Amino acid sequence: MGLVVAAVAACNNNNQNISAPAEALGNPDSLTYLLLPGAPDAPNGILLSWAPATDPNVTNYVVFAATIDSSADFGELGTTISTSFHQAGTPLPFFFVASEDQFGDISSGTPVLAVDTAPPLPPPSTVTATGFDSASEITWSANARLEKPSLFAYYRVYSEPAQVSGMTTTCATPGPGFAVEGSTVSEDFVVTGLANGTTWCYAITTVTQDGHESVLSQWATDTPTQAAGPFAVSMGPRATIIRHNPKPLQRAVVARR
Repeated sequence: MGLVVAAVAACNNNNQNISAPAEALGNPDSLTYLLLPGAPDAPNGILLSWAPATDPNVTNYVVFAATIDSSADFGELGTTISTSFHQAGTPLPFFFVASEDQFGDISSGTPVLAVDTAPPLPPPSTVTATGFDSASEITWSANARLEKPSLFAYYRVYSEPAQVSGMTTTCATPGPGFAVEGSTVSEDFVVTGLANGTTWCYAITTVTQDGHESVLSQWATDTPTQAAGPFAVSMGPRATIIRHNPKPLQRAVVARR
């Protein structure tokens, strides 16, 4: 099977409104989308995909988008010979895809696809963190996964250095150093390679099969210490174990057509 590569959206602020097709070209079919997680409840892109048109005169596809579901508002977002298309940044709320032939004739297009970015799953309801020598174990409740198992895909684990002032420890939302530690399908996650005596904040989100990421869970804090001893796999056989290497978030920007 050949590899289908998604085209990257090249946004244009001077797009023209759609006119009726000169010929009745066959349309693509089954337009769907996958959100690309960026930050809690804030997607950083969308991947559109569709079934190809069966009309042999079709040479490429044209992707149209709009901020409101009105024919006067739709403008061309980009073209591709693929059956997928990537729009970076904050997803626009409405799309459709049309076929085009070698003469520039454009089909009527797929039905309009409305994008709902509201997350359908909650984050875990409880999160705890336990310290070890140069490591922290973070565990959380399975309520989000069990609520709608068919929607659940994985969790994202976030961290940031705690803000400590005297006896007070604060986790901002988000604060300086807010980043992704990693992802997992388990409710047990271990971060190694931490400096003993440094307090960290951890929180979790839930991601669905179509890329919707939940809001951030409550924070849990932990301070690794040498006296706590090392973490052993036997303590958490289902744990995902990673070395501390947080990844800065890719902040979404508002896409413009």
